[in-house]
Amino acid sequence: MRRRIKEFEARYGMDSDTFRGRFEAGELGDGKEFFLWWSLLEALRAVEEKLKSVEEELHKLL
Repeated sequence: MRRRIKEFEARYGMDSDTFRGRFEAGELGDGKEFFLWWSLLEALRAVEEKLKSVEEELHKLL
């Protein structure tokens, strides 16, 4: 997932934070590639949040 995100950053010459802001502001249009990039970012965010939650629960048990 991260590799694919890095490919988008290289292809469009902007980091993902810049992309997200511009995309969510409607500045980049509604191209399929942009929706895919945004979806990958959202999926990665969700996975990272879940991982953090699991790690916190694990630390409570130890």
